[in-house]
Amino acid sequence: MKFKMKLKILTTSVFLLAFGCFSSPSQAQNQQLVQKLLETKECRNCDLFGVSLTNANLTRAILGEAILTTADLSGANLTSAFLREASLRYSNLSNATLIQANLSSAVLTLASLNNANLNRADLREAYLFDANLIGANLSRANLSRANLLSADLTGANLQGALLFEANLKNANLTNADLTGANLCNAIMPDGSKSLQGC
Repeated sequence: MKFKMKLKILTTSVFLLAFGCFSSPSQAQNQQLVQKLLETKECRNCDLFGVSLTNANLTRAILGEAILTTADLSGANLTSAFLREASLRYSNLSNATLIQANLSSAVLTLASLNNANLNRADLREAYLFDANLIGANLSRANLSRANLLSADLTGANLQGALLFEANLKNANLTNADLTGANLCNAIMPDGSKSLQGC
């Protein structure tokens, strides 16, 4: 019994020691990449998993195909940033400025974009499953063929947005403003196909 207990403690200690040894360089490397990004505004294909960039000035930053899963970008300025095919799963972009940002084919599954400014943003073919877009400004944004399955768009501004063939099935559009939006062939929350704008 004592032997088993000692073996269990030893195994746990070795695991924790190994985890500690391998996690530190990764965190240090992330910090170096964050510094590089803030200085050069460029970090293509970078692994920025879980980094904190709260209120960062990333105007016109080039982050194509970057991994920003679980990153905190709340309040960040990403005006005209290039985030094509970036992974932003579970990321926090609440109150971020993404005016004219390129997020085409980006993965924003379960991301928080509440009150974010996405005016004229390019979100073509973006994945926004279960994304929180409460109060977001998506006016004149291009959401053609975007997947907004079960996304929460409560109170969102979608005036003049292009939602051609977008998937809005089970999405929450309560109090969303769709004035002038093009919903041609979009799948609506109830599963029906829209002809608005066709």
